[in-house]
Amino acid sequence: MTEHVRHCPRETPSFLLQTVKMNKHYFFAALVAAVALTPVTRGAEVLRFDMGAEDSPLRDGFTQVTAKSIYSPETGYGWRAPDGLKTHHQSYSREWQYSESRGRDYPPTIYTNEITCDTIFSNRANAFLVDVPAGQYTVYLLGGLSAGSSREYHRFDATVGEVRETVKIPGPYIFEKRIFKTSVTQGPLAVELSPTTDWLVSCLLVFPSDQAQQVRDGFLDELEQEIYFLPPDVAARWQKTEHAEPRPMPDFSAEDRQRGYAVFARHWSEVIYPNTAPRPAELNPELAAFASLGEYEPVTVTVRPLTDLSGATLTAGDLRCGDAVIPAANIDIRWVRYMLVRPNYSLFFSYHVAPDVLEHRQSSDLRKGENQRFWVTTHVPDDAVPGVYEGKLTFRAAGRPGAGIPLKLRVLPIRLQKNPEHVYGMYYRDPLSNVSDGNSPQANAWFTRKAELERQDMVEHGMTTHISDVSGLQRDEQGNWTMDGTETARRIALSRKYGLADQPLVVSIPVSSWYSRLVDKQGTGSHLRLVRDDVPQSFFDEITRMVEAVQRERKNHNWPEFLYYPIDEPSTSPSSVKFMVGVMQAIKRVPGVRTYVTADPSHEQFEPMWPYIDVWCCQPFVFGYEKIKRLSQEKGIEFWCYPNHISGENDHTPIRGARMTWGYGFWKSGFKALIPWIYQSSTGDPWNYLDGSSMDFFNRSTPDGEPIPVAMWEAYREGLDDGRYLYTLQQLVDEAKKTGGPSAELAREAEEEIRDLWNSIEVQEKYKYDDLWSGPDFDARRWLLASWILRLQ
Repeated sequence: MTEHVRHCPRETPSFLLQTVKMNKHYFFAALVAAVALTPVTRGAEVLRFDMGAEDSPLRDGFTQVTAKSIYSPETGYGWRAPDGLKTHHQSYSREWQYSESRGRDYPPTIYTNEITCDTIFSNRANAFLVDVPAGQYTVYLLGGLSAGSSREYHRFDATVGEVRETVKIPGPYIFEKRIFKTSVTQGPLAVELSPTTDWLVSCLLVFPSDQAQQVRDGFLDELEQEIYFLPPDVAARWQKTEHAEPRPMPDFSAEDRQRGYAVFARHWSEVIYPNTAPRPAELNPELAAFASLGEYEPVTVTVRPLTDLSGATLTAGDLRCGDAVIPAANIDIRWVRYMLVRPNYSLFFSYHVAPDVLEHRQSSDLRKGENQRFWVTTHVPDDAVPGVYEGKLTFRAAGRPGAGIPLKLRVLPIRLQKNPEHVYGMYYRDPLSNVSDGNSPQANAWFTRKAELERQDMVEHGMTTHISDVSGLQRDEQGNWTMDGTETARRIALSRKYGLADQPLVVSIPVSSWYSRLVDKQGTGSHLRLVRDDVPQSFFDEITRMVEAVQRERKNHNWPEFLYYPIDEPSTSPSSVKFMVGVMQAIKRVPGVRTYVTADPSHEQFEPMWPYIDVWCCQPFVFGYEKIKRLSQEKGIEFWCYPNHISGENDHTPIRGARMTWGYGFWKSGFKALIPWIYQSSTGDPWNYLDGSSMDFFNRSTPDGEPIPVAMWEAYREGLDDGRYLYTLQQLVDEAKKTGGPSAELAREAEEEIRDLWNSIEVQEKYKYDDLWSGPDFDARRWLLASWILRLQ
């Protein structure tokens, strides 16, 4: 048999143990934890092997295995075949390094140890053989790379006995493991490795299966923290803060106590921590929502375990309205995962536990006293029959009575419209940029599939564009610029397939990298911190020729308009502003092009840049509605917003702020676009928010490249839908006023309701937590809009 478990949050040990059975990383920690339990001899209870180079560090108690360690009866372990074995070695990394670009010290991308700093790999089939006495054994296998290229993708099969498991490692800093249980009667125990692309092994451990608890108790907690939290010396500098729950636990009913859990529900936009206490009125809920045709609508429900629960599941049945059915397949159930997060993405040495990732699980074990929330989203079919649909969710745990949770959804006969003048987008690191002739076909297929799934996900969440870059720019020795648009064409074609390239596209151009080549090799630095004050005009002339080359290729391929984005967030220093003026002037010398800048226009130091800016993208909603509209008209400038405060700059919990930003806040801002940074970004291990120079941003991915959303991403769609209800009503009002008749009076009444809604909004530059409506209040306002739509229709 084998155990194959998915990623789970990296919490401190007391909090981790509840989910250890579903976490591949915890099992690896158990693997490594066993290393010091017994001496390493053939036939010993615990055999542990550290794979690497002859000169790489060896973990205490491990046996060193290199590419030359070929099996023989004398050693009792080793590779079956000597051919094709290679070693990847990355330095044993603990020290912080000074970043000249940013002007401060930063930690390594991941902290490595003797196990994770090196790996043996091959693109040929092989096996690792171990002599053990007859008996029942557990085999732990870990593979991954502590450094490498984002273009890497590794896939192989590992087989022990009769069990075969597929291992997928999409890039560096990710360590996958598999756990096998097998029976040995005679001959060496064999771990067969069959590459699809190549196989990677960092560590292998073999021990009798009845020693599993000893392995866990001996070393597990300490090693888990070192590998998947932080090393002890680093962890000592970090302080954990706890959510303080102000309410006492309610008196749970005899039925709840008997079945071992309570069920409660709070609006999806309210944050539920592991220790959040349900209000009495929230217990034994009946879930209810409404939605229009084609709309996605979430509800949430939380289970409060009153004892440890194993094998917990939540399932959905069909929703029925007479003979009409919304099938259970349209109901997406995700488990809310609690992560260790920083209060701000760039801070160090402070963390807490917060709800974040929404993942699919078949089942899970739940620990007494720690909430498990479920995020349930129903997708209403475009052709659904309007009416009230009813069904239920069912929670079960092994050996416990199940709980049915009624779910009611009212489907409205409304087809929502979207304001075509608004732009909804994301900064985006396109997986298609990793497709390369040097990759394996399987790697290219993986990146292509990931790119397609992510575009589909963006469209399903209401996005209409994304930011990318251009590729293939070259300059010959004579100073002639050309562009090979093959890769850019591939990206734009896929985006067009999903309607993400129907508006002007913001594209970054490599100004900084060419500055490093042509002006100063130390580069411009972060936010132009290092840019020189005496940049020659010849460099700006090169920028003009670069843009001319891009424009020629754009026209040849019939791509949409490009908004040229040369530098991200220039500082207000005189050298920075002077450089930006030169760059923007250089771009504008190309006829018909428009420029895009990310900066705060309220800073007077940026005044010299104004004549050369066409799209000013600000992080907050600056200036207010009237001034934005006036400046837009007077200067011909579009104002866009990248609201990073509700994408990943914090602990990912301002859910209502995200809804407000993407809905009513956007409406009252006067801005044209929302385009935050970033759909997905990882530094180091994508499931450890505390490693690397900053916390990871936003959505995660499965090993198959499928998007895993965070709660704020779902809130974007809900805010955008608020705006769609509002826009749909406004269109009906305008139409009724033009046609006259009895509907005109209704339209005037509806218009008054819209005006009251406008006046009720407390304008903020950044909507996060304070001075916002409650979740039910948001829904009540949406219902008011929907009811007026129904009357005017």
